[in-house]
Amino acid sequence: MADKEKTLTTNQLIVFLFIFTLFIIIGFMIDDSNLRISYMLSVGLALFTGINFFLTIKYYTKLRNMAGEQGPRGLKGDDGPRGDPGVCTFSDKCGMNETECESLIYNYIVENNYYGSGFTEELLRNPEKEFLNTNNLPIYSSELIESAKALKPLIQEKIKKCMATKKDKTKLLNDLFPPIENQ
Repeated sequence: MADKEKTLTTNQLIVFLFIFTLFIIIGFMIDDSNLRISYMLSVGLALFTGINFFLTIKYYTKLRNMAGEQGPRGLKGDDGPRGDPGVCTFSDKCGMNETECESLIYNYIVENNYYGSGFTEELLRNPEKEFLNTNNLPIYSSELIESAKALKPLIQEKIKKCMATKKDKTKLLNDLFPPIENQ
């Protein structure tokens, strides 16, 4: 590719010298000395303008896609408008992690008997585990254990919502646990 550029420049130079020689020969054919000087000055000015035009285009095409040096940092602008005061979310950023969300949700379910009485945090967290008393008898009924197993995915979904929410604690609990109507 560099060879093509060099060949192109050489060809352009040959054409330029041919045209320049042609204009000089025409200039010597003029008999009047004042007219010959005017012609030669005009040819010189045209030559200077042509070279300037040629170099400008060459320089532009070479540098148009090159990044320049980064300039100095500008002046600091005015501060933007003040934003609304935000509400801290229950995300890791504000300190409410998965363990805290789990505790919040399990405690709410047990304290408020949200899904009915008889559930303990221990049973809701591990419905697959077999809980036995000192006499090796089950502590929880099979119906309660089956209910706890059915609630497990729902509780996990509530924990995920808790971790991603932007609501305060009261609004979060109201949204996660809407009031159950007596039927």
